[in-house]
Amino acid sequence: MSSSPYRSLTILLFLLSGLLAAQSTFDADPARRDTLRNLLGAFPTGVPLDLDTLETVDLEGGVRLKIAYTVELPDPVFDTPIDRISAYLFVPDRQGEERLPAIVAIHQDGPQAHLGKEEPAGLAGADDMHYALELFQRGYVVICPDRYYHAGRRRIVGADTAGTDWDREDGMISHWTGQLLMRGRTPTGKEAYDLVRTTDVLVDVDGVDTSRIGTIGHSAGGYVMVYFMFVDPRIKAGVSSCGFHEVMGFYMSLPARYS
Repeated sequence: MSSSPYRSLTILLFLLSGLLAAQSTFDADPARRDTLRNLLGAFPTGVPLDLDTLETVDLEGGVRLKIAYTVELPDPVFDTPIDRISAYLFVPDRQGEERLPAIVAIHQDGPQAHLGKEEPAGLAGADDMHYALELFQRGYVVICPDRYYHAGRRRIVGADTAGTDWDREDGMISHWTGQLLMRGRTPTGKEAYDLVRTTDVLVDVDGVDTSRIGTIGHSAGGYVMVYFMFVDPRIKAGVSSCGFHEVMGFYMSLPARYS
């Protein structure tokens, strides 16, 4: 990824102005905050993470871990399996008791739905999407999880290795979404909840400065990032690339939408 300092500064100022405006609006009208929180649907009760380390790879300047953790238990109503997230965790070397800033890096979808966390981790996909790896190289602790209905979390045979087939993916997403809706939940709320639990993993990493946690996401990853920040006050800053819209603006019934 390459960028000029002027472009980076412009993006930062834009994001800060947007965040301050949004915070001001919610502070002035708490009812709007409650409305949005209700639109995201119910969140399940947290369960033990049961964190496992699956792989450890030494890198220049630190280490990359492949980990897995539980976010939801099996649902006997729909006979759904246990929901475990696989993620890459990058941990830079640090000096003594140094505390490091941390980032939750959220991948895109589209034709890359089968790649999931592999792309931001720099193991597959486009070079300019390797932002988790780049942030690690800049000295951040970074976690990049597989999002719901992506990569190995897809409820299909051979989920870890199967490519993206849009007809199959759409059917799978619709089926899982229906299960969520029947439980008073939403896909956006599900993703926000998963990222909250991912942050629970991140804050327990040795050496993380819990007062300096941010997040980044591209495309649909940037979209869910915005709502993740809304529900998790531990996230102090975020960068959404090409990826957010207002829930009400998108779903509001307007004559022009159906003409």
